[in-house]
Amino acid sequence: MRQVPKISIIVPAYNSEKTIGRCIESLINQSLKELEIILVDDNSTDSTYTIMKKFQQQYPSRIVLLSVNKPKDTYGPGEARNEGLKEAKGTYIGFVDSDDWVDSSLFRTAYENAMKEDADIAIFGVKDELSNNLCSEIRYQYEQNTINHIYALNMLCRLNNNDRYISPMVCQKIYRKDFLKRNHIFFEPNSYYEDDQFSFYCFLHDCKIVLVPEVYYHYYQNTGSITHTFSKEHIDTLIMAFINMRNYLQHNLLYDIYSDYYFSYMDKCLASALNVLFSSEPTIQIQKKYLIYLFKQLSEHFSIEESMTYLDTKRIQRFFHITE
Repeated sequence: MRQVPKISIIVPAYNSEKTIGRCIESLINQSLKELEIILVDDNSTDSTYTIMKKFQQQYPSRIVLLSVNKPKDTYGPGEARNEGLKEAKGTYIGFVDSDDWVDSSLFRTAYENAMKEDADIAIFGVKDELSNNLCSEIRYQYEQNTINHIYALNMLCRLNNNDRYISPMVCQKIYRKDFLKRNHIFFEPNSYYEDDQFSFYCFLHDCKIVLVPEVYYHYYQNTGSITHTFSKEHIDTLIMAFINMRNYLQHNLLYDIYSDYYFSYMDKCLASALNVLFSSEPTIQIQKKYLIYLFKQLSEHFSIEESMTYLDTKRIQRFFHITE
């Protein structure tokens, strides 16, 4: 009988022929060998699938190869991860993007810490590998090495004047599979804010979280990604993320309990989106055009009372009063 993997690692890939080999090799070389590697081809049009197939043939007992057979314009990047989640057999689940890589001891260290603390989630360090060859790092090391979901939610949403921060990035965490299954946590389709939604859903539920600062996930910053450019699609997917999170809260009868966190997180995401807008669009007329479209979309889906109560309207007003 095949042994249950300690961790299943899900790697979605779309047109990643230049980086997918490095990514897979960093997983094959993990010191934790009881590792299931699930590669999910996301309708690539280059040689990504061929490269992944060669690795799967070389390591058939360790690598599972899947394909998403849906038109690319009908779903978002989270759908490939959902396909991997359906297949995963590990006690814990991890995610690695196809242009990133990990320290050789990362998953062994994360797993051992999670098991020692009986944690539902383990969070480890991140090194941002920038396109200009510079590198920055984020560690999570506080007074204690374990936190609960309310503490994590405060840090994620920057609520209650919390000056500490947890990134929504799913690739710097492992999750107990039973925790995800029990709370019906998945990636929303048709959304580019899948990490924000997934992390928000996780921290709504009672869980124990262990911080593992001594190992790193290496995140390659692609300056051409949707998070570094601005368009109406950026606004539409942001609004859809807000709607998805509100629906999740209401469906799970959590809205009245966590509405403050929800709107605080919504405000944080809006601030981040506006920063991208003003850094990527130098023309004031274009900035105002996007702002008008943004607030039209907000007004269609959220009441004036909600917006005035929770969102930083003073900051928003400042954006509208830009002068040449």
